Amino acid sequence: MVFQYVHLCVIDSTWMPFLYGRHLMSTGDFMKGIFTNSSVNMIISSFFFFFYLQRRKFKWAFAALAAVMFTTYMSGIVIMIGILAIFFLTSDVLKRKQKIILISLLVFFVILIYIFSPGNIDYVYNNLSAIFGERPPRKITSFVQTFNYWTEDPINFIFGGGSGKFSSRVAFLTSGDYASWFPTSLEFASKDFIENHFSLWNTEVLKIPYNDGTANQPFSVYNTMIGEFGLLGIVLFLFYLYIPLKYFKNLAYGKLVLGAILFYFLLDYWFEYFSVMIFFEIFIYSRIYFYKNNIS
Repeated sequence: MVFQYVHLCVIDSTWMPFLYGRHLMSTGDFMKGIFTNSSVNMIISSFFFFFYLQRRKFKWAFAALAAVMFTTYMSGIVIMIGILAIFFLTSDVLKRKQKIILISLLVFFVILIYIFSPGNIDYVYNNLSAIFGERPPRKITSFVQTFNYWTEDPINFIFGGGSGKFSSRVAFLTSGDYASWFPTSLEFASKDFIENHFSLWNTEVLKIPYNDGTANQPFSVYNTMIGEFGLLGIVLFLFYLYIPLKYFKNLAYGKLVLGAILFYFLLDYWFEYFSVMIFFEIFIYSRIYFYKNNIS
């Protein structure tokens, strides 16, 4: 990620690409680390931050926090800050002085984002303000569409619309509109998908300036789970969470990781990004293994 930042500095001829570079508020999109995009980098870096924070390895926690903030993946950052707020209020793992230092660091990084990329702070404020307005972000609209679709028909309620037929990365890829590389001969888009989430995110919609961003994406694990698999999907999801919830009291840093991922699921189809889920399961199940084998 340092290399990516330096690379932007070189090609933009500035030490502050967030402020003076060509991409401005989109500069964070290039902070991918070793992953496919910056949002994946942000989420996995937040897992490392929770891990080092709980284990009081503050230098590494600071490095992970810096990686999180440099991605400027604002939806994820807002969720992470919310999870941390709950942690600070309920946990006695950190001393008062340490909590004050960490809160100060968070405030410091948020101020840095505001100074060097004020558009991202405005983006958060505008979308939070619009949630209950006349024109809410399209992600909110997508949740309404999913709920209506789920409850309008008994088959939809129990089984959903079927894999790749309502809301998923697969549905968008096979539509032929989301990715230019997808073979034309294999294109497929169901009526339910076209009438609902495709109408919220397609080439024509994205031609309108400032009409993109996470807040307007219909992408969400919950949209897939409920829209494509219905009640059966919810049952399978709860089964997936059974072991982490069973050992929740003993998860330590895993509590933060689990709490965060449940909210991160609002943001994208993370089950279809293996990197995020692999790291999630490594953090959760390694902690369970350490607990069961009395390894500190």
